[in-house]
Amino acid sequence: MYHKLGSIEVDDYIKVVNHLKHHYHFIDPGRIAIWGWAYGGYVAAAALVHGHESIFNCSIAVAPITNWLYVDSFTAERYFGGPWVNGNYARYQRADLSDKAHLFRGRNLFILHGTADDAVHLQHSFSFMKSLNSKGVYYRTQVYPDSNHYLEDVRYHLYHSIEIYLAEMLGLQGHHSSHEK
Repeated sequence: MYHKLGSIEVDDYIKVVNHLKHHYHFIDPGRIAIWGWAYGGYVAAAALVHGHESIFNCSIAVAPITNWLYVDSFTAERYFGGPWVNGNYARYQRADLSDKAHLFRGRNLFILHGTADDAVHLQHSFSFMKSLNSKGVYYRTQVYPDSNHYLEDVRYHLYHSIEIYLAEMLGLQGHHSSHEK
C-alpha cells in the first residue's frame, strides 16, 4: 500500500463484495453499504467513487481522513514519503478526496464528525464538504459539537443516525428504529 492508499485496499474490498454477491444469493446487490471511521472513513468514501459503477448503494464516513497533507507527518510519510521529496506531492494529491469531489455527484454519502476531534481534525471533513459543495454534490452530514474522535458522549445518537440513514438508503420499508416503541 506504500504510495497507493485509497486504491489497493479499495480494490480488495470490491473484490470481496463481488465474491460474496456471486456466491451468496441472499445478498441483495442493491442494498450494500460501506462504512468506516478515521482511515476506514477515508476508505469508505473512496470506495463509493472507485471505478465507473459503485457496488455500494451508500457510504458512511465517520471522522474521515480526506487529505493526507492534514495528517501528522509521522503517519502520512510512512505511507507516502515526504510530500516535497521526489514528486511525492502528486501521490498526496491522487489520494485527496477533495480532488475527487465531482465523482460523488449522484452518490449517497453520509459524513459524521466531532468538532473536538484531535485525532482526525475537523478540517478534513470541512474542506472535503467545501469541495463537494463547490461541485454541486449533495450529501448528508452530522456534526457533533465538542465531541472528540471517539464520540463517546454521543455514541447512541451516532449509531441511531447511521441506522436511520441505512434504512432510508437501502429502502428498508417498514423499518422501525431501535429507539422507537
